[in-house]
Amino acid sequence: MEPMRQCLILLGILILAAGEMSAQPPPQPAPGEQAEAPAPATEPDTIGVRFDSLKKRDPFRNLLLKTDPTIRQFVGPPPRDLRAPGVSGMLIAEVQLTGIASASNGRLAVMTGLDKRAHFLRVGDRLFDGHVKEINAEDVVFIQELKDTAGQVVQNQVVKKLSREGRM
Repeated sequence: MEPMRQCLILLGILILAAGEMSAQPPPQPAPGEQAEAPAPATEPDTIGVRFDSLKKRDPFRNLLLKTDPTIRQFVGPPPRDLRAPGVSGMLIAEVQLTGIASASNGRLAVMTGLDKRAHFLRVGDRLFDGHVKEINAEDVVFIQELKDTAGQVVQNQVVKKLSREGRM
């Protein structure tokens, strides 16, 4: 038991010596030397925490909603409340082809959206993620424009066929 007690006493002396060394005041400059002014204490930025990525992605950032402080860019579709009202704020996947009508100046596609209302589209009309390319007797062809994660625009062709009960 005696060696254990000696080790504890020695450990206590080392701890006290380390505490006294850290508590010593900084050395005073000689009377002929000028003391360096201490750097002004700056308060840390307490408004928010800045993440330094070092060319890696932020693990806490939403991958579907990629924002830039100057402009707002969306990798995926934005929430419904941030889109424009009407058919210009609907995705191609959110509309359903319910009919095709022939008019004197071309064909019209009758689409039903999430709002359960009928919308009449012509060739060239825009939806949120694309536009109408052509309207045939049996189907409507859309060009869907998507942005990949690198910001490149990728175009897909989407065809919506008319069901049997929607033919006029």
